[in-house]
Amino acid sequence: MNKFIQFSMIFIPALCCAGISHAGLLASATRVIYQQNSNEKSLILANTNSYPVLTQIWVDDGHTGPEFQNSPFAVLPPVFKLSAKENKGIRIIYNGMTLPADRESLYWLNLYEIPAVKKDNPANEYLNLAMNTQMKIFYRPEGLKDYNVDELQQQVQQTLIHNEKALKLELKNPTPYYLNFTNLSISNDQAVSKIAHEEDNILAPFSTKAYTLQNLHYPESPTNILKYQLIDDSGNSHHYSTILK
Repeated sequence: MNKFIQFSMIFIPALCCAGISHAGLLASATRVIYQQNSNEKSLILANTNSYPVLTQIWVDDGHTGPEFQNSPFAVLPPVFKLSAKENKGIRIIYNGMTLPADRESLYWLNLYEIPAVKKDNPANEYLNLAMNTQMKIFYRPEGLKDYNVDELQQQVQQTLIHNEKALKLELKNPTPYYLNFTNLSISNDQAVSKIAHEEDNILAPFSTKAYTLQNLHYPESPTNILKYQLIDDSGNSHHYSTILK
């Protein structure tokens, strides 16, 4: 295990005890769309902190870490230091791993930062607080064209499931693209119900998912309106509403 990762493990507990913190490492985009025929993708990272940070970058499945072995992407450079207010470019390179040709694949770019604060001795640095920011990488195979969000929205199928134990919204994505929903809610002339905060708003290609709604006692009505936003390739939100039948 390299020295940088050893330091990361040592100081992770500090993150849990430090209260609310905000990432100071910002990227020039909110997501990466990697077309199969691309040689590489580039991002500019900016250290907005007033102090230097040690940075480690890797791609995983969203739940693993730097030790993840099945990533189809390499990031260069993987480890570096950023001075306060410094910008730096990174390169994301597809390694040729076989991925599905009929749908998008989703991976996560991790931007791991650890402040480097100097002691009285300039030669002695210590690490105190770690922060990891994740960005989506959508791998888009050659057979899939850039999509129109309005056209995708028209293909989404919605069903409201109302029983004694739970109120759920079932969404079906018949497209080969990942759909990123935000602010999902259902309303009628009597009440409003939103999906539970812990729900994952990403709907995979050719999949169906039931989202739990917060208001178990949501009254049944012949007219229920579903409102939501879809995020496009540039990170912009598109607002939609539809009557559930």
